[in-house]
Amino acid sequence: MSMDARWDLRLLGHPALHGGDGRLVDLPKKAFAIAARLMLDRPNHQCSRSDLAEFLWSDADAAHQRTNLRTLLKRVRAGVGGPTASPFSIDGEIIALDPGAMRCDLTEFKRLLATGDASDVVEAAALFSGELIEKCDNGPTAYEHWLRNQRAALSQMFRASACRALESADLDLLPTKKEALARRLIEENPNDEAGHRALLRVYASQGDFERVRSTYDRLARSLKAELGCLPSDETRALYRSLTTRGESAAEETFSPARGYQANTSFATPMLGAESRAPVLLVPSALASDSGPPLHECAQIVDDLIIQLWKRRSLRIAVLGRDDAPVAAGQNLNDSDVYRLHFGVRSAQAVRFSARLVHEPASDLLWAESFLLTSDRYEQVVARVADAIIGKIEDHQIEAENLRPEKLRTSFALVAQAERALLNVDLPSVRRARRLLRAAAQTSADVSRAHARLARTYWMEWMLRAGQDTALLTTARTIARSALEMQPDSHIVHQELGMTALYQGQYQLALEHLSRARELNPFDGQVLVDFADALIANGQAREALALVKTGKVTNYRLADFHNWVSATGHYVLGEYNAAAAKLLEMKHPAPTFRLLAACYAMLGEHEKATEFKAKYLEENPNFLTDEWLLQCPMSGEDDVKHLREGSLLAGFK
Repeated sequence: MSMDARWDLRLLGHPALHGGDGRLVDLPKKAFAIAARLMLDRPNHQCSRSDLAEFLWSDADAAHQRTNLRTLLKRVRAGVGGPTASPFSIDGEIIALDPGAMRCDLTEFKRLLATGDASDVVEAAALFSGELIEKCDNGPTAYEHWLRNQRAALSQMFRASACRALESADLDLLPTKKEALARRLIEENPNDEAGHRALLRVYASQGDFERVRSTYDRLARSLKAELGCLPSDETRALYRSLTTRGESAAEETFSPARGYQANTSFATPMLGAESRAPVLLVPSALASDSGPPLHECAQIVDDLIIQLWKRRSLRIAVLGRDDAPVAAGQNLNDSDVYRLHFGVRSAQAVRFSARLVHEPASDLLWAESFLLTSDRYEQVVARVADAIIGKIEDHQIEAENLRPEKLRTSFALVAQAERALLNVDLPSVRRARRLLRAAAQTSADVSRAHARLARTYWMEWMLRAGQDTALLTTARTIARSALEMQPDSHIVHQELGMTALYQGQYQLALEHLSRARELNPFDGQVLVDFADALIANGQAREALALVKTGKVTNYRLADFHNWVSATGHYVLGEYNAAAAKLLEMKHPAPTFRLLAACYAMLGEHEKATEFKAKYLEENPNFLTDEWLLQCPMSGEDDVKHLREGSLLAGFK
């Protein structure tokens, strides 16, 4: 591959061609079919015009074939520029592709697999994001037959290399990379036993024998249902060996005489999240300047602990009065331990104070006091919980920037990614995806990272106006894998619900989002997403009430809050309110389509035309009816209402 390649060609998954400056080249789908044909099975990456015309339009006569090819090549030339800049040579009788002028994921995929190195196979798996030139299936029988064969060959090539890598006796990969490769192999073939055996070994190495059993049981059920057989002798023998080891380990850990011997330095009760999250030391009692703590102030500590636990961001150690400051934290890095201090004053009015300190240096990170009244109680609890998590995330992210790469923590990476996802724009979403992929490589506790990774895919689908449905398929696959890791996570059910919503599975979306609310009723983002699902189900008024609650609970959700609120107001015919919400957004560009519709319905056609033009600059292929086919809106009248505004604004 040339280091000064001027083009970036993607043929695996949704095809695309980018210039060296990152510009997305507008090419017809059949141009990618030509590129794939030349890259895969033509000597020197070239082919005659007549051969390509017959390949692409074998059901037409020769004259129409030539005309169609000329039209196609004219569009290619217009998209990529003049012949000196183009990766295609299309002006003569021979059509050719210059591999030295581009980076191509297909070429790199095949090169990585050919090395036989396990690390290269993992990289190839990351490139293998979907089938060869997805969504380009339409064509004559000869073309469709060729495409099916090529896809099958690439899949077989990947499966063979991945199986060899995972079954190799000298495999030297991090457990997270082994797991990622095994899962990608299982995506290609859900009954692949080599992939399942790799998962069994990874989970056993982590001491997670419950997942060993559930993974094996799921494979056995699938094989029996689809193929009428049991797992192979090799798989059954491995399972017996691992589960026997797991039972022995359990016997060593627990005995009636000794009780449970936890492999942890904490003597205090531990609540909450993934095992590598920072630890928050919380006192079980309040300091008061007026004798015993007031009942309502003692209650706020309990409610705060419950909120923090349900959010699953931190590990929480509830300390008694006699606990030493950080005696329980001796096995942790200094940057992992934080302590809360509470107090109450009640001279005239009850005031509740909170301080957050970073141990062991006792650096003060945050302090605030609150007037505690019955009408402000829930708001104070939510505000304190948000501040605690936010300040710890700030501190961890700052520390992350000073750590060497090998010491990166999944907590800080996920926190950075979640903040990026609050910016409703494509660069932020893709940056979050890179951070989440890195987080998944740094820890075995990756359910939160997987769930948020799913969010990046459905958000990209939404921001691109539903142009690539493969993004939703990827989101669903990732969210389901996260569900296997942690079935009681509100974040996992949240992302499964949103993926279902954008796939038009409205009842399933409500079921998952309702479950997310049950697991954590304090997460503002869950409330906003649930409101989005309510609007899609024709309950806009209820959604607006709920999304208002979501904003109070989490002040960082401004863009999400405003977009969902605007959609609800539009559906109810409140166009001024909808436009006002959209204009409050930090990153409003993806909503210019809705903003144009609002102004059109208000009769402000100049503004409607202005925002229509701005939206089409980023989405030149937008078509109203194509969008409405995928728009998450179940009510026929609501769909007609959206269509009316779009057409009135001047969209095609």
